[in-house]
Amino acid sequence: MLSLMRIGPVAPLLVALLPVIARSLVEILRYVKGTVTLGMTLTAPTTMDLYAFSDADWAGCPATRRSTTGYCTFLGGNLISWCVKKQQTDSRSNTEAEYRAMAHTVTELTWLTFVLNDLNCFLAATPILYCDNLSALHMTINPVFHARSKLIELDFHFVRERVALELLATRHISAAHQVADIFTKPMTKASLNLFRTKLCLQPRHSLREHINNTCEAWSYKEIGAIRSNAHMHEDTHEESSRVTLVTLEPLE
Repeated sequence: MLSLMRIGPVAPLLVALLPVIARSLVEILRYVKGTVTLGMTLTAPTTMDLYAFSDADWAGCPATRRSTTGYCTFLGGNLISWCVKKQQTDSRSNTEAEYRAMAHTVTELTWLTFVLNDLNCFLAATPILYCDNLSALHMTINPVFHARSKLIELDFHFVRERVALELLATRHISAAHQVADIFTKPMTKASLNLFRTKLCLQPRHSLREHINNTCEAWSYKEIGAIRSNAHMHEDTHEESSRVTLVTLEPLE
């Protein structure tokens, strides 16, 4: 009885949310079905330049109003890591959400730098972090903003120290070229296809697909000629078989 009393108030909410959830699931399945042939491509040779794109969706979660962090890191022209994660605390401004996303991205860049150094793969230049929020970028080089951002004091000191030690460089990038937007924001089909290509997602090559496309490119006349040659070969093979059987019969 206690369980039924708990389920009772929740049931109408589930029924109300069911169409929204079903619509989202259908859209996800359609996207997966339409992109099942895509695969990540790695090119060689490539440069030893490490850089990343960072972005945040401020208060994007409708249930908790938490912000979402999205970033991707590249080594040369190859995508090597990416992440989409809901932030653990609420952000009171877009700048705060963007700066938290930058801090997570800097942590990933620092770890990748240590891994590459352990593998004796040294970077050609200082890692670069691209962000489309000017206020968050100013906080990495201007200590005056610290008084306005006490809620992100730890993240401020971490990123600011990396920039001051010249272990990290920050650059501004326009929203039209912000690749990390694909992880945090809805976008048009044209933008999705553009950013998907920049993330090294290309159609996978298949020998079977090449054969099928070649067969479809043949004309009906060529296919008819092939079939007639095959029938002639079968008739010749049957006649030779009958002759062979006759010659093998014993004489009376």
